[in-house]
Amino acid sequence: MPIQQNRAESVEQLSQAIRTGHGVIVSVDAGRLWNDSRYDGGGHAISLISVSENGDRFIYSDTGVGCVGTISAQELGAVLTGRPANITTNIIR
Repeated sequence: MPIQQNRAESVEQLSQAIRTGHGVIVSVDAGRLWNDSRYDGGGHAISLISVSENGDRFIYSDTGVGCVGTISAQELGAVLTGRPANITTNIIR
C-alpha cells in the first residue's frame, strides 16, 4: 500500500489522518513512551489505530511490548521523535 512520509505532522494532522481512514505509524521515544529510562532516546514505531471524537486521546498498537494502549494527545506530542510519520495514501477501511 503506498505511503507518504509527512515531515511536518502535528498531533492534529495525525488525528485527521486517522479520522479519514488512513493508516498511521509514528516514531516515538521508547523510553518516554514506556516510562523506562533504559530506552531513553530509543526510536520505536507504534501504529495509531483510533482517536477520540474530540481528538484528545489515541489508541495505539505497540508490538514492542505486545499491547494496545491509550495515550493523550499531549503525551503523544511529547513522545514523538520528529521523524516522518508514515501515513497511507489510500484509505484502509
